[in-house]
Amino acid sequence: MFDFTGKVVLITGAAQGFGRVCAVAFAQRGARLALCDINDTGGAQTLAMVEAAGAKGLYRHADVSDESAVEGFVAATVEQFGRLDVAVNNAAKERPGPTLDLPSAAFDELIDTNLRGVYFCMKHEVAQMRKNGGGAIVNQASVTSSMTGSRVMVSGESAGASGGDRGGRALPRVGRGAFRRRRGAGRRWRFHSALSRRRTAGYSSPPIVPNSTGP
Repeated sequence: MFDFTGKVVLITGAAQGFGRVCAVAFAQRGARLALCDINDTGGAQTLAMVEAAGAKGLYRHADVSDESAVEGFVAATVEQFGRLDVAVNNAAKERPGPTLDLPSAAFDELIDTNLRGVYFCMKHEVAQMRKNGGGAIVNQASVTSSMTGSRVMVSGESAGASGGDRGGRALPRVGRGAFRRRRGAGRRWRFHSALSRRRTAGYSSPPIVPNSTGP
């Protein structure tokens, strides 16, 4: 259905899970892949899967909470492939347990990765995409960002602050210095948010307000 032939796709947190799934899916559709993680064993495995699908790829160890590492990863991507068209900011950490019972250092660690890390990624990704004339960025987050409750993990709160969506449905378009959310993204979020609440026992959710973002 989708053809990414010739496109360069950057994925953080690509060593396992959703990041790996995205990497293989893009590879099967013709993209060239730039992958990073702090789990080098898993990252190498994902790279091998990408290459087995017939795609060109690179893997780099990079901690997204370190801006210099992010800048270096984006630079390495452009050095090898000449451009950057799509970015999936998927890297994240989580600490299970009631938020107020966790040490403050855990909060700082999650904010550094799940919030500041997304900012660092977008800062350097957008700078390169502007040179291309545009691109697309997906910020992944957790469904717990729309829930409250005694068992919600801290990661959900930092994920909500990052503005991401675990399903990757809110896909901002990157133009020449401008961001726009696709029409209907708010409606889709409300539907899937309601669905996730029905499937998750023991959690409550704040009220859903009408989407105020323009088309």
